[in-house]
Amino acid sequence: MPKYSKGRLTAKVVWAVFVFSICAEIATRLVTYGIWRKGLSDFPSVARRLEETKRNMPRLDWRPIFRYLRDSDASNIPAPIMKTSDGPARLARLTTFGRLGPDAFSKPPRDDSKKNRLIRVAFFGGSTTFDGYPDIVQEMIDDYFGANLFEVLNLGVPASSSPTTLVLMKRFVPRWKPRLIVIYHGFNDIVFYDRLLTARGLEPGQEPDEALIPRIKASRGLLDLFRHKFLYKPIFFDEGESFVVRSIKNTYSDMDRFVRAQKAKLFISTFDAPDYDRLSDKDRRFYEAHLTYLWPLMGNTTQYARSIAQYNRLVREVAAEREIELIEIAEKTRGGRDMFRDNCHRTNEGKKEHARLVFEALKKSLFALKQSASR
Repeated sequence: MPKYSKGRLTAKVVWAVFVFSICAEIATRLVTYGIWRKGLSDFPSVARRLEETKRNMPRLDWRPIFRYLRDSDASNIPAPIMKTSDGPARLARLTTFGRLGPDAFSKPPRDDSKKNRLIRVAFFGGSTTFDGYPDIVQEMIDDYFGANLFEVLNLGVPASSSPTTLVLMKRFVPRWKPRLIVIYHGFNDIVFYDRLLTARGLEPGQEPDEALIPRIKASRGLLDLFRHKFLYKPIFFDEGESFVVRSIKNTYSDMDRFVRAQKAKLFISTFDAPDYDRLSDKDRRFYEAHLTYLWPLMGNTTQYARSIAQYNRLVREVAAEREIELIEIAEKTRGGRDMFRDNCHRTNEGKKEHARLVFEALKKSLFALKQSASR
């Protein structure tokens, strides 16, 4: 074959590959965009949440995560102050967990003076706590023990994780002196440690190529699909004494030591999620859509359920090792859309069931505190 013919053939092959790649890229982006739009049209509530999230949550800075890695100090992690007076909670402003004031909490003490005579029970956690189940616990306590004896403090902050909760405990527990302290974490810890591991994998001075909380793209090309399928793996907690496992256990241990030093009693909870295996196909697709559009770093519902189960195993281990009171939420509640409005936040019925389990776990300690106060 003449020499120039080989060159022409090579050029034709290269050109064909190039054209095919362009066509495949365009087709992939059109198909993924169509799937993306259909998913949102099937579940309008997820579409509304996505728009609210885009509107309320700015692109967060990665630098505090790097400072945490260096200093193990979570006080500089960004913290939202949410406005709740006019319907759904909206972001009022951003500060840090080291600077949060009482206005960040949905239910701080009614009387911040030292003259307070009420026995306080403090609830710490993320948005699942901020969202209101402690308020129902207050109603149950008042019905059972009588009003004006116990005061529930809802000190949950959206986006708070166990490291930032420890920051808040050290700031507000000595000031408000609760006798019982309840912790409910899971979802936000998975997010926090996933981002922490991502930051650990970067070279010094290297900037991450994604947002702190990444979102799925409306239209994805071949490279996007490859990265999502083969390069990204949701965080799991089954790697023995890994960095994440040690960090979680150390944080809960630090909480326990601090609370004991304050002469208070700590309760830690397992974290609950929908019972995916018993859901209808439509309901499971709803929860899948919530993860896909709002929390893609969690993977699908099977991966998310695995992460939550492993996180709960760590919580149970810490409770047993340090003799901390455990509130078993995950094993005692089952449900789907009757109990969960997304993969972690509860419906009103779900909040009542959560509050009931917490109240039953606290009842013995509450009774002892009431007896002590009456002497």
